[in-house]
Amino acid sequence: MQPYGTPGTPDNPNPNVLTIDIPEQWENTYCPPGQKCPSLEGPRFWARTGCRYDPVANRAQCETGSCGDQYDCSSAGLVDSGFTSLTEWTFARRVTGNGVSILQDYPDISLVDGANLNVDILPVDPEGAMGLEAMCPAGPLQGQYKCNPTAPTDQHWLMYNYPLTVHGADLRANDPKTNQSCTDANGNSFILKRSDIDKLPTGTYGFVIEDQNGNLTPPGDYPMACFTNCGKYEFPMTPVKGANCDPNNPNDPGCYPWWIYCAGNGSLYYPTNNVKCQTDQDCVVKGQPTVYASCYKNTSPSQQTGFCALRAFYQTPTKQCPTGVPTGTPTPGSPASEVACTFTYGSLNPLIGSGPNSLDYSDQPPALPCSNVTRPDGTLVPCVGDDTIHQVMHGAYTWPNDPTTFGGDSPVYRIAFSPGGTSVPITPATKGIPLCSELPSNYNYAQNFVNAADSVLAEGQVLTIANNKGTPWPGSIGSQRANSTIGVLCRWQPAPTTDSGCSPPLIDQDVTNSTCGLSASGTSLVSSSFTPNNGDPLFLEVAITTPDPAKPIDIPASISGCVPASGPGAWTQVNNGSLSFGSQTNPKQGYIAWYTGISNNSGQCAVTVTLAESAAATLKVYDVPGYSGTVELTSMNSGSFNPASSGQPAVSAQKSPVATLYQNDLMLGSLLQVNQQMTPITYWQDWLTNTVNYSPPGSINCENNLCPADDGTDYLSGHGSYSSNADAGHRAVGPAQQHALERRGEFVTPFNWGGVAIYIELKSTNLAVACPSDSAQVGMPYASPMVTTGGEPDYTYMITKGQLPPGLNPLGQSNPYIYGLPTTANTYPYTAQVTDSFGTKASANCSITVSQ
Repeated sequence: MQPYGTPGTPDNPNPNVLTIDIPEQWENTYCPPGQKCPSLEGPRFWARTGCRYDPVANRAQCETGSCGDQYDCSSAGLVDSGFTSLTEWTFARRVTGNGVSILQDYPDISLVDGANLNVDILPVDPEGAMGLEAMCPAGPLQGQYKCNPTAPTDQHWLMYNYPLTVHGADLRANDPKTNQSCTDANGNSFILKRSDIDKLPTGTYGFVIEDQNGNLTPPGDYPMACFTNCGKYEFPMTPVKGANCDPNNPNDPGCYPWWIYCAGNGSLYYPTNNVKCQTDQDCVVKGQPTVYASCYKNTSPSQQTGFCALRAFYQTPTKQCPTGVPTGTPTPGSPASEVACTFTYGSLNPLIGSGPNSLDYSDQPPALPCSNVTRPDGTLVPCVGDDTIHQVMHGAYTWPNDPTTFGGDSPVYRIAFSPGGTSVPITPATKGIPLCSELPSNYNYAQNFVNAADSVLAEGQVLTIANNKGTPWPGSIGSQRANSTIGVLCRWQPAPTTDSGCSPPLIDQDVTNSTCGLSASGTSLVSSSFTPNNGDPLFLEVAITTPDPAKPIDIPASISGCVPASGPGAWTQVNNGSLSFGSQTNPKQGYIAWYTGISNNSGQCAVTVTLAESAAATLKVYDVPGYSGTVELTSMNSGSFNPASSGQPAVSAQKSPVATLYQNDLMLGSLLQVNQQMTPITYWQDWLTNTVNYSPPGSINCENNLCPADDGTDYLSGHGSYSSNADAGHRAVGPAQQHALERRGEFVTPFNWGGVAIYIELKSTNLAVACPSDSAQVGMPYASPMVTTGGEPDYTYMITKGQLPPGLNPLGQSNPYIYGLPTTANTYPYTAQVTDSFGTKASANCSITVSQ
């Protein structure tokens, strides 16, 4: 989404608007009375700011509103991070009353952890529309379309309360219009600035980039959020016994305020609901510090007993934000557009106006002034006050017991972030994850690259988490959800530059050209243009997945491009090289297939796959000029994975290891996992391998285990929270060895999967080796491979004469890379030698010149 006022285009005339159709899966997600429903959650909407993001890789690291670095939070089953304004919903719950039955919606604005942006919710409801909000038949709203048709005196109705926010104000800055400053009465700031993120005692939240001079990148020390009382003491992490909370010390500044404002220690709210209280003093656990619990009498102050409950705290109590039972004229509890603190204890319901039922004690317990809150040693506890937050966000939910939830029955709701504009800058979003090598020098990319060379060069890892604190970076975070709040998410390798952003197969001596295509939905899947040689054999892998697990998918309707339209050389499915798989209720959730053809290209071309129905799909095309025309064998496998069951198999492209018979094969493999739960994700933590001895959770040693070149994990978004991942890889393999193409990982939720591997015979050519790059620079990372052609894999490498420049080393005996940080300028001649699986040797005289 773009800021308001951003010019539109014919395809996107309103770039500041995102329209979402609510799917049936999001309806009626409330928990029935008397039941425990941990898996039923209503949807949430929130805005993220300061994001660096890559939709194709499903990655997004954001200053506010992040969710485990996932771009698609729904597919990961994740909620927002702390200090983020969000809206929570229950859609379409059947409600009957007053002779009317409606599907009522229940939204709220939650600021329990703080606010990064102002937000408001507007019901958009055509007046007089059938089945929607009725014209009020009587009372103060008679003749208006602002009341709950099942209960005309319901003061929680959204249309009656709108707006819930003071438009044009901003919680993140001093605002003279609302006398709001996000500080308490003693000057303690509840503002979180960008510069605060990387200076925490815990060492966490280092994702805001700083250069060697401590300057922020991009520049600007903007306020990121305004904490509420509870959020202040849950940042940077919820207090944990023995870590940042001493439960035996009631004066502990870490956990004691958390007990007060977040009800963090339930044992201090005494007595329990089964043992009633008569006064607030009854809620003090004997021998323990008070947490200022209220003896909540929720029908009237005169009821005989109540129960102990968390309360709100107001910094400057006013008539609109009373702390206890009102005296004199009752304070109105609504509408939110006029009342700063809604539905306070004993407030007046203006839709009733008078009489015994006009005062409402049921919404929330009495509040207390912030000035009353001290630790047992008498130290004042910083307290921003819920009334401070309500000066701007009247209708927001600001503490765990806050009842500020509204009802509605509209066909459309408009959720507006920073309504009316903001006076405080917002860190802009940037498409793309930064290259690690382009981070400021204080991140020490060069040495960290050398430290992680085995992961980056041998296994082809792409992403890592950079920090400027001297802690070594991890070689990879794979494609799993990562706790990269500890540093900057960055790429070892540049992002793909294809039209769709997919990862094309890697180029080597066997695959000399390649392209790919990716589509989140639709019936047309098109690769980026590439230029295969005329007459070269081409292989195409296509993976298709349904965006809705209830709807089956079929094989592609047609494939065209880069080969003859018909006859010899046209796209033909490899015999036994396709697989449909799924669940018992839908056996066609996923489809994988390999096709082959002969290029008739005289220039650039692209491949188009026309799907049988709208689906998410990916394709990869391999140019293999050395193909002899023989597919030695095909192998496939499918299954399901349930982490709750023991003895789960690996996700494999073959049911058992296979052995090739011919001299020189190229393995082409594809794996697809299709999720089938509401909030599924698979956190792949290891690489493709063709070893038969590997067992997780240890990382794969590609020096010994012959890892194939990984040709990229393509994230395929789904409908709602359904999504899939497709992997492909290739590797030259020799005869008389067992091979198994598989994917191991940390499987968090059940899913279905399938894999297909084909082994194609290559023409024999003489063994030869070419030199790595001949130029390097002192102190700059160097990484370049010895390039082998011909012979019979697998290969081993060594330096037989001369020496490499000081600081450079071979990565390993079976890995062609030379890498390191050169230390001394000079020219260094040496002889590189490769040996194939038959013992044949080939050499090349090489040199590397290191410049200053």
